[in-house]
Amino acid sequence: MKENILAAGGVRELAALSKSPDSILRLHSTWAIKNLLYRADRVLKERVMEELTWPQLLALLNDSEPDVQVQAVTIVRNLVFGKKEDIEPVVQYQDGEVLSILERILGPQSGSSAEMKKHAVYAVSNICSGSNKHKDMIMGSMILQSILQCLRDQQSCELRVAAAWVVINLTWQDAEDEASVRSRQLRLTQMGFEAQLESMLEDSSLYVKDRVLAALRGITRGTRRGSAV
Repeated sequence: MKENILAAGGVRELAALSKSPDSILRLHSTWAIKNLLYRADRVLKERVMEELTWPQLLALLNDSEPDVQVQAVTIVRNLVFGKKEDIEPVVQYQDGEVLSILERILGPQSGSSAEMKKHAVYAVSNICSGSNKHKDMIMGSMILQSILQCLRDQQSCELRVAAAWVVINLTWQDAEDEASVRSRQLRLTQMGFEAQLESMLEDSSLYVKDRVLAALRGITRGTRRGSAV
């Protein structure tokens, strides 16, 4: 079905509508593009972005309508879902401009809704599932402090779950990168992530508790003897 939409010029039409002065048209066209990109392969992502273009995605991420911004952030989330090769063009565009926008959305003064922050955090989590280079981009940014604040958010269990996934992906260990993982574990512990996760072991949400346990296993793996976590 997605291929049929592409073949019929549907993405080109949606991309044009995303530039409409009518915010409703921008919202629904951006929503449709987001759905096209859900679990899409790399080839489909590239073809969609040829029509949408990176400058237009940045424009949507900075749209005057928050609902349009939410859909644009979800486009980013879907673009960086998958393999390392899916992540690279997103984080490299204009020297990390997309990361800078995610940092702004998650910042303490942004005023972003919990829904927008949730999708931004999942975008960050997907980036953290990539290479050590991608993980280090997040570790070296202000985004990490915002992720810690999301873990402390008592209003949205979805936001806490998303933030826990960031820690899980940052501490996921492959056989060849043990030293890199240890370095990230130490930095996360120094920033207060381990203490924060331990304080969440009795979270009111069972799903949050489950992800918190997984995150704690990741952050303490190989650093404690006889840990019960």
